[in-house]
Amino acid sequence: MQLPNMPDGCLRRYGMACEVLDMQLFVMGGCGKYENPTNEVLRYDPLRNIWREAPCMETPRCYFGSGVFNGQIYAIGGMGSTSGALTSWEVYDKKSKQWSSYDDPNIVSDLGESLVLDGRIYVRHACPSFIPPSCAWVHNPEQNTWDTIDNEMMQRWCGPATAVGDDIYMLDQTLGIKLMLLDKETNSWNSVGRLSTHSIRPTCRIAAVGNSLYVVGRGLKALVLNLEKVQNHRGLLVTSSINGLECSDEIIVSCNIIEL
Repeated sequence: MQLPNMPDGCLRRYGMACEVLDMQLFVMGGCGKYENPTNEVLRYDPLRNIWREAPCMETPRCYFGSGVFNGQIYAIGGMGSTSGALTSWEVYDKKSKQWSSYDDPNIVSDLGESLVLDGRIYVRHACPSFIPPSCAWVHNPEQNTWDTIDNEMMQRWCGPATAVGDDIYMLDQTLGIKLMLLDKETNSWNSVGRLSTHSIRPTCRIAAVGNSLYVVGRGLKALVLNLEKVQNHRGLLVTSSINGLECSDEIIVSCNIIEL
């Protein structure tokens, strides 16, 4: 099956966010090199193999955090049409097909990664090691507010993370490429092993399908790890590989899975 081309406007945008909801890929916001942020949302339907317009966000934004929780898409913070950072977030409800906007001064600019864990959405600053200790926030669903959180997990959360069953894996790319596993009892990240930078080039993103973890790097080259085999492994991890695109050096900004 040949995939349809994305609309030209999306291909020239930076700072977009991507999430999967109900087996469809939503591509949100972003801005051009010399263009203001947009509130446009597109969705890709893999069953019909077509791109469609989706309801626009209420606020144009780029370089923002995002996540999916309880059947809703969250778009958090980022930069807006003015020079200031946004302190708002929006929630897309699939039943009403509408966005609802909220505001909280605790939301700051330069959001990096986001993670859904134990029924809550966590976001962190893009450079947590340089802005201690208030570098991460968690959404409080009861109060519908964002609370600052400061523990070992947040302080050392420094890369893309994903849930595989009850386990949380994180890719630390500060010095080489290390796969980390969260110890929920101590809130600490423990090293599982290293990936060779000769096999894949950062910056990398990760996604999981079953017990397989996919690490996708520049040019769409991917390494595949069998998580059942790496639990008791130390040192350089053994992986299989998927070749990327020839003559491509594109940086991967998001990696999402659609299970059909």
